[in-house]
Amino acid sequence: MTSNFKKIAGASLLTLAVLGGAATYLTTSLNTPAHTSVAFDGVTTEPSQFGDRHAEVIVTEGQAS
Repeated sequence: MTSNFKKIAGASLLTLAVLGGAATYLTTSLNTPAHTSVAFDGVTTEPSQFGDRHAEVIVTEGQAS
Protein backbone atom coordinates (compact mmCIF):
# COMPACT_ATOMS: atom_id res chain seq x y z
CA MET A 1 0.00 0.00 0.00
CA THR A 2 1.14 3.50 -0.63
CA SER A 3 1.95 5.91 2.14
CA ASN A 4 -0.82 8.31 1.12
CA PHE A 5 -3.45 5.57 1.26
CA LYS A 6 -2.31 4.58 4.76
CA LYS A 7 -2.53 8.19 5.93
CA ILE A 8 -6.02 8.62 4.49
CA ALA A 9 -7.23 5.33 5.96
CA GLY A 10 -5.74 6.18 9.36
CA ALA A 11 -7.28 9.64 9.38
CA SER A 12 -10.66 8.17 8.39
CA LEU A 13 -10.59 5.62 11.20
CA LEU A 14 -9.53 8.27 13.72
CA THR A 15 -12.34 10.55 12.58
CA LEU A 16 -14.90 7.75 12.92
CA ALA A 17 -13.62 6.91 16.40
CA VAL A 18 -13.83 10.53 17.57
CA LEU A 19 -17.30 11.05 16.11
CA GLY A 20 -18.54 7.76 17.58
CA GLY A 21 -17.17 8.65 21.00
CA ALA A 22 -18.72 12.10 20.88
CA ALA A 23 -22.08 10.69 19.83
CA THR A 24 -21.99 8.11 22.62
CA TYR A 25 -21.06 10.74 25.20
CA LEU A 26 -23.83 13.09 24.11
CA THR A 27 -26.39 10.30 24.02
CA THR A 28 -25.64 9.15 27.56
CA SER A 29 -25.16 12.59 29.10
CA LEU A 30 -28.25 14.22 27.60
CA ASN A 31 -30.71 11.51 28.61
CA THR A 32 -33.14 13.00 31.10
CA PRO A 33 -35.47 10.91 33.23
CA ALA A 34 -39.19 11.23 32.71
CA HIS A 35 -40.88 13.83 34.89
CA THR A 36 -42.62 12.07 37.75
CA SER A 37 -44.19 13.11 41.00
CA VAL A 38 -44.69 11.03 44.11
CA ALA A 39 -47.69 11.39 46.41
CA PHE A 40 -47.73 9.98 49.94
CA ASP A 41 -50.37 10.83 52.54
CA GLY A 42 -51.66 13.70 50.45
CA VAL A 43 -48.23 15.34 50.08
CA THR A 44 -46.88 15.55 46.55
CA THR A 45 -43.14 15.75 46.01
CA GLU A 46 -41.20 16.00 42.80
CA PRO A 47 -37.69 14.64 42.46
CA SER A 48 -34.83 16.94 41.59
CA GLN A 49 -34.16 17.51 37.92
CA PHE A 50 -30.65 16.17 38.42
CA GLY A 51 -31.51 13.22 40.65
CA ASP A 52 -29.54 12.26 43.71
CA ARG A 53 -26.01 13.52 43.66
CA HIS A 54 -23.28 12.75 46.12
CA ALA A 55 -19.89 14.38 46.23
CA GLU A 56 -16.80 12.87 47.73
CA VAL A 57 -13.86 15.14 48.45
CA ILE A 58 -10.49 13.83 49.54
CA VAL A 59 -8.08 16.35 51.03
CA THR A 60 -4.48 15.39 51.55
CA GLU A 61 -1.89 17.46 53.33
CA GLY A 62 1.72 17.59 52.40
CA GLN A 63 4.81 19.60 53.14
CA ALA A 64 4.61 23.29 52.37
CA SER A 65 6.91 24.37 49.60
